Parts: sequence; structure tokens; C-alpha cells
Amino acid sequence: MKTQKTELKIKLFLGFFFLSLLASPKKALAQEISLSLYPPLIEITLQPGKELLYPFLVSNQGIPQILKFYLLSFEKGDIFGNPQGFGEKIPDWINIIKPENEVFLENGQTQELVIRFNPPKDTQEKDYYLTLIAETSPLLTSDQNQVQNKVKIGANILISISKSGITEKTARIKEFKAPHIIDSFFPLKYEVIIQNTGESFFKPNGKIVIHSSLGKEKVLSLASQNVISNSERKIFCVENENITDCTLPGFFHLGIYKAKLEFSLDETGKIYKSETTTIAFPFFLLFPLLFATSLLLILRKERVELPLTKKKQWHYNKNGLKNQDGIKNDKKQKKKCLLCIFFYIFLFPLCFFQTFLTPKGKDSSIN
Repeated sequence: MKTQKTELKIKLFLGFFFLSLLASPKKALAQEISLSLYPPLIEITLQPGKELLYPFLVSNQGIPQILKFYLLSFEKGDIFGNPQGFGEKIPDWINIIKPENEVFLENGQTQELVIRFNPPKDTQEKDYYLTLIAETSPLLTSDQNQVQNKVKIGANILISISKSGITEKTARIKEFKAPHIIDSFFPLKYEVIIQNTGESFFKPNGKIVIHSSLGKEKVLSLASQNVISNSERKIFCVENENITDCTLPGFFHLGIYKAKLEFSLDETGKIYKSETTTIAFPFFLLFPLLFATSLLLILRKERVELPLTKKKQWHYNKNGLKNQDGIKNDKKQKKKCLLCIFFYIFLFPLCFFQTFLTPKGKDSSIN
């Protein structure tokens, strides 16, 4: 008996020992890399021959890191504003002057970076797009079993060189569209894609004004997002300071909706416009109603008769009327048909909404 109790105590001790190992992993594994670079985006208009020193701040809120800093250039952005076409060719008048070498940051420490912009007087008047990169270097500590992977964070720099301080900006509406016909229960979304046809980046300032045939008006504000030269970008809308899809609010839409897009480039005077029209109708309810109406018409014109049996036979009297048994059987068939109609009108739409209309959940960009 004592031997069994001793074995049980040993098993319990070993079990708690292994559980404690799993519950308290090494400190290096529990911590994470947490770096930030501020500001994440700067927009500068420079005159040739003028110098500018611009500070950045990098902070470390994770495990200790060795950081190095460098610049990359890019030529354009994708449809969502992410930089593309990175290269290492940086104008010689752009330099990181602080820090000059790698820096070591403990948890909670910050480091100032300073970039000098000093374009000569003969610098070409155009845009220059850069990304400041902060990259971790491999660091192996005494309580760490493996070398961490490299982590990079970046801040985008948009520079316009202009002797007058004013840049020429031109644009084209690549797309402003919405479905021509939609079901009343479906969301009405507008898609806006703007192309930059000039040599300088800009932010569209504008809105989408929607008028319905029922006399209602709704205004969707465009988000102020950068469109760099030689690129086109999908522009979203802003609501309560949150960037969101350009969607007409409401669960049910009915009638004709005329939408007008209007925007200007920053503070320039030219207004760009485009229009689109959408018809909203409850087709989803129309189909089961048509089906039910057709079924009722068929039931009124034709009678569903049961096959003859030995116990009950349908027959007509001299006046062409069915007997009592035939009338009862007709009522049963009508009840079955009414149940089918109830399914198509109520249950089928309910299943559809549950399956297809359930809300679904939703990249670095040049904001």
C-alpha cells in the first residue's frame, strides 16, 4: 500500500514539474520585437539651392536590438498606394547625417535620426520618392537559443523640387463605377480610381453626392490619400475619421440613384467630375412571388387527382361536381402547395441572407 502511494506521489511530482516547464518559457521567447519610426510619412516641397534638416525618431519597445539605417528610392505605387520599383540610386544631395553608424537600443530607448536635403541650384524640377529603412541586425544573447530573423520598418518621403514652390498637378478619372442594376437588399458600392498624369504627387479633395428618385441625398467624403506621379490609385472614403469603402448607407435601397463624383487636386482650382446611375429593385423578393403566383394560377386551372383505389373512387355527378372524398383530397393537396409557397417566400430568403449576406471581415501605403 505504501509503495503505491509513493509511486503516485512521484507521478504527481513529475507531472507538475513538466507543466511548470511548459508554463514558464524562457524570457527571450516570451518577448517580441516592437519597433516604431516616426513620422511614418513626410511630404516636402523644396526649392533648388535650399537646405533642409528633417528629424525622425525610432523607438524600441521590445527586446534589445542593433539597428542600421539606410534609404531606398521608388518610382511608383500600386493601386493601393504601396511603393513599388525600389532601387538603391539615391540623389547625392540626400544623406543620413545622424547616426553615422549602427546603434544599439535597449527596451524603452529611442534614437533620433536626421536626414539632410540640400538640392543644388541646377536640380531637375520633379518628384523624388524615398523610403527610410530601419533594419535589425542579428543579435544572440546568453538566454537565447537562436538568432532572430531580420525585421525592417520604413517611413516614406515624398519630395517635390520646384523653383517657384508651386508644383503643376494634373489627374484623370480612371474609373468611377457602380453596378447599373442591383437588388434592393445588396450594398451599393462605388469604386474610384484616379490616375496621376502630372509630375508631382497630390491628394484629391472631394466627395460623392448621391441623389435618389425618392428625393433623398447622401454625401460620401473621399479620403485624402496621396497619388504619386506615374501611378493610379484606388481612393476610399472616410467616415468618422476612419477609412472605409465608398458604400451608400442603409440596408434597403429602392429606385434610381444618381451619383456624382467631384474633386480637386489639393488647393488647385480645377474640378474633376464624373457621374454614374444605379437602379435598385427587390428582385430577390420578386422571384419567389412570381413563383407563388404561377403556382396558384396552375392550381386554380387544374385539379390534381389521386389514382383510383378500391376503397375510394373519384367520380362526378350529373352536374360535373366531385363527391365529398374528392373535395377532401383536393384540400390536402392545396395545403401541401401552400407549404411549398411558404418555404419559397419566407424560408428560402432567410437561408439566402444567412449564407450570402453575412458581413465578412476586411497594406504599407503612401497615405
